Amino acid sequence: MKNTTIIKIVLIYFFFIVTIFGQNTITVCSYNCDFQDIQKAIDSAQPFSTVLVKEDLSLQSTIIIKKPLTLKGEAILNRKPILNGNFHKNVILVKDTENVSITNLNIQNSGSSDIEEFAGIQFNKVKNCHASDNVLYNNTYGIYLANTQDCVVENNVFYSFSENEVKSGNGIHLWYSYKNTLKNNVISGHRDGLYFEYSEDLIVEHNRIYNNLRYGIHFMFCSGSQIQYNIVDNPTGIALMYSKQLNLSNNVFKNSWGNSFKALLLKDINSSIVSNNLFYNNSTGIFTDNSNNNKIFNNKFLNNGIALEILGNSYYNEFYHNIFENNIFDVATNSRDNPNKYYENFWDKYRGYDLDKDGYGDVPYRPVSLFSYWVSRYPTLSILIRSPMVDFLELLEKVYPVITPSQLMDEKPIIKRKEKEHAQNSKTQQNLPKTISFKER
Repeated sequence: MKNTTIIKIVLIYFFFIVTIFGQNTITVCSYNCDFQDIQKAIDSAQPFSTVLVKEDLSLQSTIIIKKPLTLKGEAILNRKPILNGNFHKNVILVKDTENVSITNLNIQNSGSSDIEEFAGIQFNKVKNCHASDNVLYNNTYGIYLANTQDCVVENNVFYSFSENEVKSGNGIHLWYSYKNTLKNNVISGHRDGLYFEYSEDLIVEHNRIYNNLRYGIHFMFCSGSQIQYNIVDNPTGIALMYSKQLNLSNNVFKNSWGNSFKALLLKDINSSIVSNNLFYNNSTGIFTDNSNNNKIFNNKFLNNGIALEILGNSYYNEFYHNIFENNIFDVATNSRDNPNKYYENFWDKYRGYDLDKDGYGDVPYRPVSLFSYWVSRYPTLSILIRSPMVDFLELLEKVYPVITPSQLMDEKPIIKRKEKEHAQNSKTQQNLPKTISFKER
């Protein structure tokens, strides 16, 4: 009897909340709608209402949201209503609230500033926010999240026209934000595609990031995060810095090609996992600097200049069950010491034998060549690649190694490449948003 009374009280309270703060829909357009001014519609809306934008709007000031509600565009023939910010500060600013959703809008032309970060959408001190199915076009920052928690940014398309790093912003930018999810977004033309600083426990998955000025994804002090099933085609793919316990898996890194470009840069990264990724056609696949106790396994390195460049200040990392195929250099280092482990990898340059037929080479493989050692120390020497003199010196070094790290070896190299499908070859390609032409916007 007591339990029944409690249930009745809860139901009455629920219906009271729905009645007072119900899912009312308020329309905004120039004719035959509830409001012609979007800010007046938002200010008049009850909490948890929907403000429905039915046509393009040219804004004279920032749209400000400080209550729980949904701001939604009504698409006609798949064309989303445009909110044109006319280069005035943020197009939409959400602050000091929770449970805000922004969806199905084409948000354009934020302002720019040398001292403030203006965005298409800025969430500031917000919990449980949601931005989905929007186009963020020609904004300095696409979506900027500061002091947010449990927010989701998904199925959006970002495009900007950044000309230099100083006067541009990032596609999605997180600052002191926790437990946010970024997925199924397409990002191009910004400074960095995704930039996260002092933001932990993130999920970053199924994004397509290409042709941004600097990094595809840039992490600074972002421990405990998952980065998976992304396709990154960018000058530098991903730069992970000053973090630990990251899981980077099932991603595709391609076409980071240039003198100082890296597909994956690990700077002060500790106790993390890099697995089941494809590194294709990059100047350098993985570059490590002062990164320790990481496990790098089940990755495929194909057609890269240098597959792995491991500086001597990186310790106790393990490289195993990887495939190295058609790379100019498999491993480069600037030190004669070897504080890391390499085992049970497939190396297409290995010329050993397997007399006991156990699938592993009977003699170790030393993947560091003399020339890769010198190039790691003096990058300008790369112009001598394929020189006959280099080939001669390499032969002498193999017979009697005196310069390359003699202890850097794979003692059990795999003789035959295992025809095991890496997860990224199939799963990463599935359900990803397409690269679009912005004539379609």
